[in-house]
Amino acid sequence: MKRTTIKDIARIVGVTHVTVSKVINNKGRISQETRKKVLAAIKRFEYYPNYAARSLVKGKTNNIAVVEPGFSAGFPNIIISGIQDAHVLTGYDLNLYTSSGTSAGAVHILKRIVFEKRADVVIVVSMGMDEEIFLEYKKAGIPVILIETETKGASSILADNEAGAYRATGYLIKKGRRRIGIVAGDLKYSRPQTERYAGFMRAMHETGIVPPKNLIATTSHYSYADGRQAFKSLAEKGADAIFSISGDLVAYGMLAEAGKQGMRVPDDISIIGFDDDLLSTNIDLTTVKQPIYEMGKKAFELAVLAAEGKLIEPQIIVFETELKYRGTA
Repeated sequence: MKRTTIKDIARIVGVTHVTVSKVINNKGRISQETRKKVLAAIKRFEYYPNYAARSLVKGKTNNIAVVEPGFSAGFPNIIISGIQDAHVLTGYDLNLYTSSGTSAGAVHILKRIVFEKRADVVIVVSMGMDEEIFLEYKKAGIPVILIETETKGASSILADNEAGAYRATGYLIKKGRRRIGIVAGDLKYSRPQTERYAGFMRAMHETGIVPPKNLIATTSHYSYADGRQAFKSLAEKGADAIFSISGDLVAYGMLAEAGKQGMRVPDDISIIGFDDDLLSTNIDLTTVKQPIYEMGKKAFELAVLAAEGKLIEPQIIVFETELKYRGTA
């Protein structure tokens, strides 16, 4: 199969290859008529630019990298779905990396991307970036888009976690629940978890309820199995409601364990999740919805602007959360 070249397109349209290059790169003063003819020829004769050659000339890779702790849970999967849909009709290549849920893995991948110049922009999902590595990205001129975290000098896509947790906790209190257990992830380093916990505590304190210190369970993997184990612990200690700020997947595990123990939800115990994953509507889970898909799309849109030099200042975009009233609380 003969590959169409830039000179072929120039000959077909009747212009120079320099003019075709200007159209492809959206540079220079080209008439609308000529631009349309060039783009039509590119589409008809299936011309694909040689990005390896362009990378050498421009010092750009045409790649946007996405680094994520692990593609198994609902939140990152939906984020990636939003990113992929935003990416489809762009001229960029999308490279996905996973750190396998370890900080060492994240550091290794982030170093490879910046030192090997593997991308023009990097999107980092649900992981922080330490100052030393971020400075390397700044020196290399590689913009960083963070999802769920913040670093000074980087753009961030966030959800209003505290407001969501505050609203969900207040709802449980209005329903007469007083011994509210909570299932949390990393409360030391995870921004979303600390914000959600702060919202939970604020709602409890504003109503004069002292949260029992023994009604907190932690999860390290944010998994279904963690949810089952957390439910066993909290139900045994007399919780009349459990709020999983560590996500819906954990809440699914809690619902399964409640059924196994013969407890009726929400009559005997209420359960609320956080995220509104794909299955949550089907199993009628009351949960706090984050617009996860939209967060992924917006992150990629910012990445494209950054790659094209159009993102002058870092942006902080905060999406609202919403309590979805369903059958488990």
